[in-house]
Amino acid sequence: MASVSKGQDYIDSRDVVSIIEELENDRELRQSRMDEALEAIEGAQKTLEEAEKARLGYTDPDDLKEKQEAIYEAREALKKAQEAYDEAKADLEEWDESSDADDLKDLKELDDMCSNEGEWSYGATLIHESAFEDHARQEAEDCGLLENCNKWPATCIDWAQAADELKQDYTVIEWGDETYYMRA
Repeated sequence: MASVSKGQDYIDSRDVVSIIEELENDRELRQSRMDEALEAIEGAQKTLEEAEKARLGYTDPDDLKEKQEAIYEAREALKKAQEAYDEAKADLEEWDESSDADDLKDLKELDDMCSNEGEWSYGATLIHESAFEDHARQEAEDCGLLENCNKWPATCIDWAQAADELKQDYTVIEWGDETYYMRA
């Protein structure tokens, strides 16, 4: 799994979306286990109620023994279902208090802010403000603007100013205390 955290120099939107999906699936699996365990409790309670009703009115010792065994089995099934539910509930609660839950919340916040911007769903890059000057330099190189220019005057470029001017083509994204830029 890719890693995304506040303060990273570069964040790929596809990583954000992928991690959100993975974390949501992880939580949904735990929720499903708890829901299934709750259904098992309800089924076991119904079986116990039916077994107790079926016992009423029987006086024959053999029939009564058979009904008592059915009640015992239903109570054991209910006990096991309750244990499974308690375990699944504790697992879900533990996950909800984990760093994964915090990560999911943070990443969903970022996704909500960016999903209507630029090419987010197709692969956009967020560039941290501390890395933007290097990004501007790389952008100039990638565009061929600095080919064969490893001497004056190219070595005298004010990259801070160049980066500031390039920011005009970018959307500012404030994620927590961090500032990122994404091509508009």
